[in-house]
Amino acid sequence: MMNRRGQSAVEYLTTYGLALVAIVIIVGALFALGILNPLSYQTDTCRGFVKLQYRDHGASSNGDFSLTLRNGSGKTIAAQAAKVSIDCDLDGVPDADANNSTAWGASREKDYTFTASCTSTFSANDPYEVDLNLTYTPGSGFTKTESATCVGTVTP
Repeated sequence: MMNRRGQSAVEYLTTYGLALVAIVIIVGALFALGILNPLSYQTDTCRGFVKLQYRDHGASSNGDFSLTLRNGSGKTIAAQAAKVSIDCDLDGVPDADANNSTAWGASREKDYTFTASCTSTFSANDPYEVDLNLTYTPGSGFTKTESATCVGTVTP
């Protein structure tokens, strides 16, 4: 009688143990193929900017990154008084900078372009994530800093 209960327990553990191993292997394979990667399902977005509001951005497979921001500070930002730094490989070191070449009026949009700055990290149709730091001085006020993280899919 004792052997039958032991055999029953071993069969139970073996059956369910193998099922759990199979589930872990399947989930691992789905993750490795990128099916369970959340970046592949996100739309292009940036999170983090406050006063200089995010409007749009895009990344291309030749390493270009473009960003459009709106001046919500309420004051004009003088030429060269706003600098955006991009970190393509998320190592904490900026890969490129871009300044505003002309005065940036309140409630106006400004485009920043980083040409071929991210060639080593951008591949066509792959998801990406970049960090951006923005330093600006509105009017004759104090210098401010804002940060954001942008995610999306690289266009060919």
